[in-house]
Amino acid sequence: MSTQRHVYVELADGPMSGRLHRPRPRSRDPYPPPDARPTLIVVSLTAAVIGGLLTWVALFAGAGVAAFVIGAAATMVVSCGFARLQPARRGLAFMFTYAFAFALLTWPILHFIVAYARYLLTGQTLGD
Repeated sequence: MSTQRHVYVELADGPMSGRLHRPRPRSRDPYPPPDARPTLIVVSLTAAVIGGLLTWVALFAGAGVAAFVIGAAATMVVSCGFARLQPARRGLAFMFTYAFAFALLTWPILHFIVAYARYLLTGQTLGD
C-alpha cells in the first residue's frame, strides 16, 4: 500500500496554470475529528432529552411558556458543560446543531410520555 499523496498539476493556460493543487490542510476542517463525533452526537441527544423532560414537566407544573426557556437553557448548559471538556474543534457548534435537531425530534414524543405519566399519577388528561 502506497503512502504517497497525489499532487495534481493544471496544465492549461488558465490563471492557475503551473500551480500545484493540494488538499486543504486538516487544521481548516470546520468539524470535530471523526473519532470525536459519535461522543458529541450522543451527548447532544442526551442534552435534548434532558431539556425536553424539564420542559414538559415544567409546563404541566404550571410554568407556562417559560417552560420552553427552561428546557432550552438546560439543553445548552449540558451541551456547554461537555463541550468545554472536549478538545475537538468547533465541538460546541457541532453539538448545538445536533441538539436542535434532536430537540425537534424528541420533544413532541416526550410531550406524550410526560402527559401519559401525568395521567397515570393524577388522572388529568391533556385537556385539563
